Amino acid sequence: MRKLYLPSGARHFRSRQAYGLAYETERLDDTERAWRRVRRCRRQLGSHPDGIGRPYPEKPAGMSAARYAYLLDRLDAAEDDLGLPLTLGGPRFAYRPDRHRLHGRP
Repeated sequence: MRKLYLPSGARHFRSRQAYGLAYETERLDDTERAWRRVRRCRRQLGSHPDGIGRPYPEKPAGMSAARYAYLLDRLDAAEDDLGLPLTLGGPRFAYRPDRHRLHGRP
């Protein structure tokens, strides 16, 4: 073990497994996990993490188009899991090079 813990009331340092401690994410239900994904994707896109309902930001400088498309798709899936309505406007409905390649266009 690399890290030892001493929970309150304990007398000896032991591993997380020995004390039966869980990571925070192990206690989350599906809705909380989806909210975490929404916040993380929005933060990576340069938007406010709690900006639900706001238009998606344009592709950040330096981010590849493929990464941007991936994050938009992941954000869309997480918002779908939460039953949130589509966010209208912004680059979500703009030209997506990865989708055009699937149909044989350059």
